Amino acid sequence: MTLFCACDGSCSFGSVGVAILRNETDMLQLIGGSGLGALAAGAAGSSVPSSGGATATDAPLDLEIEKYIDGRMYHVDGLVLNGELKLCWPSRYVNAVANYNKNSFIAGVSLTATNPLLPRIQNFTKQCLEV
Repeated sequence: MTLFCACDGSCSFGSVGVAILRNETDMLQLIGGSGLGALAAGAAGSSVPSSGGATATDAPLDLEIEKYIDGRMYHVDGLVLNGELKLCWPSRYVNAVANYNKNSFIAGVSLTATNPLLPRIQNFTKQCLEV
């Protein structure tokens, strides 16, 4: 599976403009009709033609395509003060973030202090910040 995202340059809109392509039919539906144009316009606020086709005067689309990995997703809330990690607590999303476009909500549940993933995610976060 492939995750397709029409970005604004920084992908700061989270799951806006995201589509999960499971097969060739999904891809053809996205690039045909208004799929690609609607995703790009929704993420970038641009006026991409509803046909999804580009013309010489259209701005280039900023797209991100990556492998979709099905599984649980976590995020980390934290605080860095004077270059030092002071607070780091992971949460597990209760639903798929990619479903945000499908009128679904996004919510997370904090991991308990006894969850075996807690130290692993905290250590990984620390390592990422040290790079």
